[in-house]
Amino acid sequence: MHIAIVTAGGAGMFCGSCMHDNTLARALREEGAEVTLIPTYTPIRVDEDNASLDEVFLGGINVYLEYRWRWWQKLPRTLTRRLNARWILNFATRFGVSSDAAHLGDLTLALLAGESGP
Repeated sequence: MHIAIVTAGGAGMFCGSCMHDNTLARALREEGAEVTLIPTYTPIRVDEDNASLDEVFLGGINVYLEYRWRWWQKLPRTLTRRLNARWILNFATRFGVSSDAAHLGDLTLALLAGESGP
């Protein structure tokens, strides 16, 4: 059985949820399980060996731009995919990121719309 753990990146901060998911993935691997830790929005930041994929799923910059400007979705993925690079996401989150639910609630609902959302 292959276990996939999806975790939201901490936007450059140490995040208890990221650390928990990373520790869980490492422990399951040590017990012989096949585990993939999938970071979303931003890379995870942990205080031990990082067990997550190098690729960030649902890169936060692209998700936000696709939500704000629908035309962004029509750009070729070869251009927009570059914004999902780990170093770009780390650089962008270095300057502070808002996680105020009042500002992110509509974006979260749009993501739950699946293919009809960003």
